[in-house]
Amino acid sequence: MMKKSRAALLLQLLIGVAIVVGVGWYIGAQDLGKIFASMDLRYIILSSIAYLAMNLLFVIRLQHVLRALGYRLGFLRLLLVQYGGMLASDVTPARSGYFAVPVMLASEDVLIPVGLSSILGIQSIEFFVKMFGGCLALLYLLSTVKLGRDIFILSVIGVALMLAGGIVLALAMWSRRAGRLITFFRTLPVIGRFFGFLADKVAEFQTESQKVKAVWLEILILTLVSWVVKALEWYFIALALGITQIPFVGYFFLHPLITALSFVPLTPSGIGFQEGAAVGALYLLGVGTSLGLAFALLARVIVTVQDVIGVYALSKTGVKILEAMSTMRKE
Repeated sequence: MMKKSRAALLLQLLIGVAIVVGVGWYIGAQDLGKIFASMDLRYIILSSIAYLAMNLLFVIRLQHVLRALGYRLGFLRLLLVQYGGMLASDVTPARSGYFAVPVMLASEDVLIPVGLSSILGIQSIEFFVKMFGGCLALLYLLSTVKLGRDIFILSVIGVALMLAGGIVLALAMWSRRAGRLITFFRTLPVIGRFFGFLADKVAEFQTESQKVKAVWLEILILTLVSWVVKALEWYFIALALGITQIPFVGYFFLHPLITALSFVPLTPSGIGFQEGAAVGALYLLGVGTSLGLAFALLARVIVTVQDVIGVYALSKTGVKILEAMSTMRKE
């Protein structure tokens, strides 16, 4: 069974890479090497710092939630766990790997139902915020350029995916019937086992999840601030490539919409779909396709390289993760 899962994940990864290569071939991005060679590394460093700041905000957010649930963990320990979750999400369909965080928290003596309550509470609010941002992005594009039907439909799909994710997570947190809905996802490849496991555990953590409501405002505020910081990260990438025609507010509106496609469950972290959307959106705003692809690739690489910090946390809890996967297989 594990071999089949690995084969499915490899196939999804190859599909994502093929899409990126296909986009590059279609737009004729032979000059990518020249673009990267001439980029301003100072802005790349600033972009990396912005991504670090975003993760720091995520840790503060997680600390608030865990304290509401009666747990106090050190900032550095949580930072390593945060990066571990981000790294796992980079290589899994629909970024589902981030749900390894509760397992990593278990190594810090946080019960798995408590960890799940924390993550689901945060993610449900974040999904709704991103959905709102995606709607704003559509309005921004409609007011700035003439939006083609295909791109409009793709954008609506991205927003719909975030809305669906937010609803599912909110139901998992506070609805007694959530188990039935989550069970539907058991049939999905790779992530189906996790949802099967999750459906069986929903009742266990719903009692804890009620406590998360006490800090919903803190979650919302920190999520909105991280939205601004993420926009800065993309703005600095653009400046590194000499893209100056799009103001900061453009990235503020666009990134929730484009990153929504990282939740498309057909490739790990939406590889290919997110890059294609970035190229298309930037092209509409007057950026050449080669520069747009360079932007999309840098946005992916900067995040993934920094997420490697999470290797320690993932390896530290590797045995626990394997045990959890074993439990899912048996069930």
